[in-house]
Amino acid sequence: MKELVAEIAGRYAAARRRPLKGHELGRLLRHDLPEALAELVSARDYAVDGSPGKGNWAETPWAAIFDRRITDTARKGIYVVYLFRSDGASVCLSLNQGTTEVREKHGRRYRAVLAERARYYGDRLREMNNFSVGPST
Repeated sequence: MKELVAEIAGRYAAARRRPLKGHELGRLLRHDLPEALAELVSARDYAVDGSPGKGNWAETPWAAIFDRRITDTARKGIYVVYLFRSDGASVCLSLNQGTTEVREKHGRRYRAVLAERARYYGDRLREMNNFSVGPST
């Protein structure tokens, strides 16, 4: 798994200079990394997915684990996700929120709603021992 994440990060910047369609790195993000993540969790309880982008390379490719009780998509709920910087300089394991559903429901207020939810989840996580919450540096 570590090698796969490192390979994606190390090759992503160069891959973006080529078409996404049929590119091997797209397969790694869509299939290989999600399959590796799926081996770590119960398929009954968790869904996994990954994306290099749709049609074109994403600025931030990702691979996520979704708790089926909460969501099975990056469009709503909260989920754990590997986020790759487009220049390959880093990979972040993050607790993220889906924004699409919030934007559709709350309109222009969606950013405030997301910020409020982030504070709420951050407070819950801070209550746990050995857990760091905040933007990466």
